Amino acid sequence: MKLFVTRDRDVGKIEVSNLPIEDVLFLQHDKKYVSVHTMEQEFFVPGSLSHYEEALQAAGYDFRMVDRNILVNVPKIKLLDTIFSKAYFESEISDKSKSITLAQVHFQALKSEFKMVHGIAFV
Repeated sequence: MKLFVTRDRDVGKIEVSNLPIEDVLFLQHDKKYVSVHTMEQEFFVPGSLSHYEEALQAAGYDFRMVDRNILVNVPKIKLLDTIFSKAYFESEISDKSKSITLAQVHFQALKSEFKMVHGIAFV
């Protein structure tokens, strides 16, 4: 499955590309648009996060709302910061690492779930 994305915030004003869902780390709603984040790039799509959450889950992907404006691809999380309630998508954190901040209730739910799964680090 792929998402139709653009690199321009004014969706529709620039060339549309196909982005494999497997490359998506998270989607974030910011006022008028939804940004789609990969490890290296940021794209934009029209619509609402609830629309994408429903569609991606129906297609068998594990995307979850972790804050009022963030929908994360859960299998992409590699590290959870227990002090700042942040999720990282790399095992080694650097200044350029992408991260998201989770609402405390969602952070605690993921933390308890990940304690049962090997390969997730906690700092």
